[in-house]
Amino acid sequence: CFFVNDTATTEIYTRRLVGSVRCVQETGINAEYMGKLTLVIMKGGKTCKESIDGWEKNTGLKVEDQETFKLNAQVPPIEKMDDSLLRLKKCRVLSLSSNVIQNMSTAFNLKNLEILSLSRNQIKRIQGLDEVGPTLKELWLSYNSIEKLEGMQFCVKLTTLYLSHNKIKVWDEVAKLSQLPSLKDLLLCENPVYGDKDKESIKPEVIKRVPGLEILDGKVVTEAVRKEAKEIPVSCTPLTLPTRRLVQISVVAVSLTKKQ
Repeated sequence: CFFVNDTATTEIYTRRLVGSVRCVQETGINAEYMGKLTLVIMKGGKTCKESIDGWEKNTGLKVEDQETFKLNAQVPPIEKMDDSLLRLKKCRVLSLSSNVIQNMSTAFNLKNLEILSLSRNQIKRIQGLDEVGPTLKELWLSYNSIEKLEGMQFCVKLTTLYLSHNKIKVWDEVAKLSQLPSLKDLLLCENPVYGDKDKESIKPEVIKRVPGLEILDGKVVTEAVRKEAKEIPVSCTPLTLPTRRLVQISVVAVSLTKKQ
């Protein structure tokens, strides 16, 4: 359903809808469900407050009563998150995808939130999850500009993490995901860390660092992949920064000892 009144706006929505469909395809969701997707487009605002006010005016509903709430592909797009999100006290599923949000809110205090989608924005840093960490099960952050995988240590129940099409460059960052005790499903493809390898050939490298995964890039992790991951020599696994520093200090100490 398109609530638009000019060609340019329709074109914007069409591009965002195509992007959303591609995102669904990448997660491995069966294509038969895609025909059931309905995109309802309403005039938004540059802040969450403006978009929420517009949503309530158009629907006649109150956000306080919603367990699932979506403000995707707003026009104009949402630029920042604000305290108006605190009204979503019953919300279990929140989606603000396909906007231009740069910073994740540090004001998240939604005690019931289980699924958070911020895909297709301009986010560079993961933050503000300390309050929702105890309940959050799925975090969708594909198509952003994230390079560091920090700020998720509170997410003890997180089972699903989508991070494709970001700017993750080093394996040290991927290894941090092993600290998430419940993580089973990871989408990591189309990041610089994969280099020129395809999704299949790179799987053992990922499993070596995050062995608890059951699904990687939309496919079940096989025993063959786990076996290959175990066979990767420890020496082939890049050292973390603290380890590199320790090695450098040790080398210097040995050199000084020899000189004496």
